[in-house]
Amino acid sequence: MFWSKKNPPSLDFRRTRKKHVELSPDEIFLDSQNIPGFDQGQMEGRFERLLGRRVALLLFGVFVMIAGVVFIRLWDLQISRGDSFRARAFSNRMEQHSLIPERGVITDMYGKELAWNEPRFHVVINSSALRDSYDEITRILSRKEADLLYKKLEDVSVLSADVIIANGLTWDDANIFIAQEPHIPFRIEASSVRRYTTRRGFSHVIGYTGYADDENSSFLFLNSKVGKSGVEKYFDSILRGSTGVRLVELDAKGDIVSESIEDLPHNGASIALTIDAEMQSELYRILAGIADERGFQGGAGIVLDVRSGALRSVVSVPEFDANVFNEGLTEDAFALLENDPRAPFFFRAFEGRYIPGSAFKPVVALAALAEGIISPDKEIFSAGSISIPHPYIDGQFSIFRDWKAHGWTDMRRALAVSSDVYFYTIGGGYEGQKGVGAEKINKYAFLFGFGTPVFSGIINEEEGMVPDPREHDFWRVGDTYNFSIGQGGLEVTPLQMARFVSMIARNGSVPDIHFIQDPYELNRDITKNRLSGISLPQEYFRIIQEGMRLAVTQGTAQALSGLGVTIAGKTGTAEVGASKVNSWIIGYLPYDNPTIAFALVLERGNETNLVGAASGARELVGWIMRERPEYRGE
Repeated sequence: MFWSKKNPPSLDFRRTRKKHVELSPDEIFLDSQNIPGFDQGQMEGRFERLLGRRVALLLFGVFVMIAGVVFIRLWDLQISRGDSFRARAFSNRMEQHSLIPERGVITDMYGKELAWNEPRFHVVINSSALRDSYDEITRILSRKEADLLYKKLEDVSVLSADVIIANGLTWDDANIFIAQEPHIPFRIEASSVRRYTTRRGFSHVIGYTGYADDENSSFLFLNSKVGKSGVEKYFDSILRGSTGVRLVELDAKGDIVSESIEDLPHNGASIALTIDAEMQSELYRILAGIADERGFQGGAGIVLDVRSGALRSVVSVPEFDANVFNEGLTEDAFALLENDPRAPFFFRAFEGRYIPGSAFKPVVALAALAEGIISPDKEIFSAGSISIPHPYIDGQFSIFRDWKAHGWTDMRRALAVSSDVYFYTIGGGYEGQKGVGAEKINKYAFLFGFGTPVFSGIINEEEGMVPDPREHDFWRVGDTYNFSIGQGGLEVTPLQMARFVSMIARNGSVPDIHFIQDPYELNRDITKNRLSGISLPQEYFRIIQEGMRLAVTQGTAQALSGLGVTIAGKTGTAEVGASKVNSWIIGYLPYDNPTIAFALVLERGNETNLVGAASGARELVGWIMRERPEYRGE
């Protein structure tokens, strides 16, 4: 129908619609307003607007991404690692879990604990399970750490090795750690942390423990804790014990079906040292105090029971704190210690090589007596130096100086006042007096144990250096003179000097030096080079003893007088560079019934300093007389 002015549409819409068109409900809803009278629950009112095209596409993309993740995960589970999970699903599996023994305790001679164990916990995973948990592990560890861990596993011959992921934790901390990834088959194993005495002076002797494979990462195999230095290293196989094995059967869900112990762990044996803990701490305090106050770079001291050969004190200054290695020492902190110019890791008592200076003169005196070079009563005049003509240039002389003009001195007095001229003369010869010669001095130095280690190869120890003229193309009399007063390339260790002075106290016999009690019960004979002793007439040793006693009453060792005990001693001052010296003192007490021998050295101090090793020895002997009266020899 067409409308026109002549034929307009009807204005009665309601009547028209009712008459001609039946309306559907949705038309009413679309055209209506949501007025309060409408019941929207009964489909009355206006419809909500449909979603737009952009929103629909976004939702579609999200669903596609979710489907992709699910597909990748399914691919990983079904294809990449399907064989592994299939094997787990159809059969149980066996794992070997390590049972770690307790490390043996270390005590001093009186039973005071110097190294012990405190309970802690490890977070551990079996390597066979770990290989299937790479993605989960990277959510806890960095990618670099995880790669190091898996590279380490490639080198493991035992596929069921236990690997420590976190160690030294409390129980609460261990549970917090494993809660980060509950699906990884971690387990918590009881363990311990090594602790060391806070007494000063023990870090080098006791040492510390670490892990055998800690050079490349912080992940450790459960049975790999070993001694790194000191007694912890020397007797590691005894202290460590043996690891046990527990067999565990797991089902497909990783739950334990059964378990049994295949091998029981055997705890390490405890070791009692011959060291006196209080004496050790006191000697360290003395030497460290002098070194700090007087500018010495470091030092070492040894106290030896001459009756048994037991070491009562072995000190090296400065030292480090062994406990920091159990608390997680950072690389920067370790580098700071390692680069310290005073070398706190250097075990000077066993590994230090020092020019002995005049402390070596008793060797030359005994060599002269044994070879019949001079009577001990013959006097030699010291005007303060000797002059030797130049062998190739007429009119020129080499001057060898004494530290002081001593006048006429025999052997006893020469030892007491430490006359260089006397020992130049009997060592290399001068003005008609024949000398022992460098070869014979070399021979007697070795007879008294210089140039050879005291202990076996399990103990880190230097052997020192004894010059041999046969090994030099040009050896002159001046070299022999320097050798005769303990210089000229001669180097000894504090341990060797302590053994030497104990031999003087024992008239040439050698004590069996040791620092653990009952070493043979531990199947460890730690003495490598047992000296057979020096078969010289006892009167020769008596002359040396009298000279060393005279040094205390009238000579260079008078710092040891007035202590309520008779002491024999010998000092030494060795030049070690421009204006630098090593300060030595060796001695024993009581003079007539020796119980204790000692050797102390302070290194690289100023030559003008008048306080050195002798002052330290005085403090030490004073402490021994007060606190250890059993060494008075009464």
